[in-house]
Amino acid sequence: MTTTRAPDSVRALRGVKVWWFLGVVSLLAVCIASLTPLSYMPKAPGTDKTHHFLSYALLAFWWAQLVPQRLRVGFALIAMGAAIEVLQPIVASRNFEWLDMAANTVGVGLGLALARTRFGHTLQALDRLLFRGRI
Repeated sequence: MTTTRAPDSVRALRGVKVWWFLGVVSLLAVCIASLTPLSYMPKAPGTDKTHHFLSYALLAFWWAQLVPQRLRVGFALIAMGAAIEVLQPIVASRNFEWLDMAANTVGVGLGLALARTRFGHTLQALDRLLFRGRI
């Protein structure tokens, strides 16, 4: 049996528990916002497709910096978005929409692509800035 160790960049994060906690909170926030009736949601600029796209891009970008198996991150987020879309008809004033799933998927793709650029070291830079010198 082989085990996958986190890359040195993730193991070196001093605040890794903080970054994971914020990532989980972000996942929960997207789930709650997606399953809350629209009448309870504040008005936000842009279209709902823009919100889907940006939310999933940010989630993928964040988690791709913490989890070495980036494809698994992508598939997990796409599956989460699909599950939410299937559950939305249960919630008042929400509907299943293929275009929402497409926006989620394109957002995940962008987030994963950005994580492969120099921006993919954002958490490392924040970690150095915030946790420098702490044990």
